[in-house]
Amino acid sequence: MTLTLLAFLALIVMVFITNEFTYKTARQNVMNGLSRADFLWSKVLFMLNLCLVSTLILLLSGLILGGMTTEELSLSVVMEKMAFIPAYFLELFTFCSMAFLIAMTLKRSGLSIGLLAFYYYILEPAMSFMLPDPAARYLPVEAMSNLIDIPNSALMKMFGINFSESVSIPDAITCLIYCFLFIGIVFLAQTKKDL
Repeated sequence: MTLTLLAFLALIVMVFITNEFTYKTARQNVMNGLSRADFLWSKVLFMLNLCLVSTLILLLSGLILGGMTTEELSLSVVMEKMAFIPAYFLELFTFCSMAFLIAMTLKRSGLSIGLLAFYYYILEPAMSFMLPDPAARYLPVEAMSNLIDIPNSALMKMFGINFSESVSIPDAITCLIYCFLFIGIVFLAQTKKDL
């Protein structure tokens, strides 16, 4: 998956959340009767909807382009690689959950974006280099990128390159654990401190 889309969605999440604190609308919402849990759930639902819309766009564009370029179109051909669609959603949501954690912790958009970029480009690659391969694959960004490596396609086969035929279940479970962990940390931290 391209970093561009991940970065774009993470940027939207971070700016959306940090603006709540910059313009003090988070505090105003709580003062108007919205509970802290409701406030946090609204942000999680926003991320879910953002990732869902992105996934639906990918699905529709894949169906349209695939339908235009496939000679023999059948349900089995369409459903053959459909497991990559929920994996794509999970990859997006995991990255957005990481952005959510950083934005809720720092509450400043510039710092949040800088820390996410530092982690993505410098810290995790350094940790991956120092850790053995079996352990490094369970780091957050590594697990996300392993979730959908590069699906095997006719184009790849023309060049003699074979990539993943299916979604990696251990990486999917790792991404789910990270989603729950990131969101859980935010809920635990934010219910105990002032907005």
